[in-house]
Amino acid sequence: MTIITLGLASVLRSSVQLIFGAHSYSFFIELPNASLEYGDILFPSERVWAGGLSIIAFALVLFFLFRTRWGVAIRATSESQSKAMAFGIDARFILLMVWGLSAMCIAVAGVMISNFGALSYLTGSAGLRAIPVVLIGGMDSIGGSLIGGLIVGLCEALVGSYIEPLGLVGFKDVAPYLLLLIVLFIRPYGLFGTVRIERV
Repeated sequence: MTIITLGLASVLRSSVQLIFGAHSYSFFIELPNASLEYGDILFPSERVWAGGLSIIAFALVLFFLFRTRWGVAIRATSESQSKAMAFGIDARFILLMVWGLSAMCIAVAGVMISNFGALSYLTGSAGLRAIPVVLIGGMDSIGGSLIGGLIVGLCEALVGSYIEPLGLVGFKDVAPYLLLLIVLFIRPYGLFGTVRIERV
């Protein structure tokens, strides 16, 4: 499914490039200025808004998963589809619901990322950064994904500030995947993933 998803993304990206051309478009949402300054560090308004909306979206997802009936059904289906269906849960509908929720979260993230500047057919490639985030944090750990995102963001910031100026241009985009390899060598299930022991 992962390979099919990446292949479909490639087809859609190429189709957009073929129809609209390889152009970039300015995209800005008029939001109140929320810039923060702490000493010599400046947090631009766009990134402050992006961080705030990300926290709100994350909190809403947590509330939905742990405080609603549908959230219980989603967690049961993710644990075992066959057992969930045995208890009368429509696993097919649950999977469609999860895809819909994912699309909503991705839409919020896409708008915020595009608000940083130009919007083009390559903007969707930013979603590939979610792969090291999820795998570092742990596939079955929601809190681990949050911490994984902070780790990847910190890794990119440090590499961009201290390593790329040494001549390794573009290494910031590679560093999260190298960090992912190191983490998976040490903890194959991620930092906060559940270690599953199978007895033969």
